[in-house]
Amino acid sequence: MKVSLAGKMVETTRIRNEEVQLGRNRAAGDAFAAAIIASGHVSEPRRRGSLFRSVPVGLISSFLTTYRADAADPLTDPKLMGDYIGARADSELRDWDVLFASVQKDDAETDTLSGLVMKPFARGVGETDLRQGALAISGTSRRVGSPGDEREGLTEHQIAVAEASYRERQVAAGKPVPTTLPPRIFCEVEGRRPLIILRFVKPIVADESLANRLPGNVLAWSICFPPSNIEGGTVEYVVNTIRMREMFGEEEIEEEAVGDPE
Repeated sequence: MKVSLAGKMVETTRIRNEEVQLGRNRAAGDAFAAAIIASGHVSEPRRRGSLFRSVPVGLISSFLTTYRADAADPLTDPKLMGDYIGARADSELRDWDVLFASVQKDDAETDTLSGLVMKPFARGVGETDLRQGALAISGTSRRVGSPGDEREGLTEHQIAVAEASYRERQVAAGKPVPTTLPPRIFCEVEGRRPLIILRFVKPIVADESLANRLPGNVLAWSICFPPSNIEGGTVEYVVNTIRMREMFGEEEIEEEAVGDPE
């Protein structure tokens, strides 16, 4: 099937458990945060962390060029990211919102990127993948991020319009309106800025005998791509339904990721 990144949330749900590369990813995050601050952008305190608005695409591209997740997840491949973003760098993806996320727990440990304080999110990882050298987010949500991430950067008006439009479409199609609306509708808001979220993940595993294989806090990212009016940007994959859920999550269910307090 062909998959487009337009209107999608893409996350690093698989990361290689290699000390050198994990260190490079953290260094890339440090450099990214430092560059944003040096460019004169001021953070906006948010319930979910610190938000920087209208960050130039060049800084995002530099970070994504250095960061590496896992080759088994094609959507996070830096070449694909670079090609897709590059084709839209002068228009739809020119300015970005950047959120340095923190878990909402008063007693949570803290970490930092270039002085920005961030509280890590506990996330369960698969035992089989861990044995094979990969940190793969497990559980029903299979998400690095948290419910509502896609709303960051949007105005209250944009959120209200997106919710109302979705409800109207469901009713017009004779379909029930779910209690929890699908998060993708907020990525699909026309005219929104692309959003990248950086967060520290604290991997946890149910099998205590594997705990010694876990690293410390791991830097992960999520990107909410807005709709695109530029042709191209699709890539063809052969995947099963489980893999699709791993890449994009459940269609109509916004479950709480393990470790979140909300």
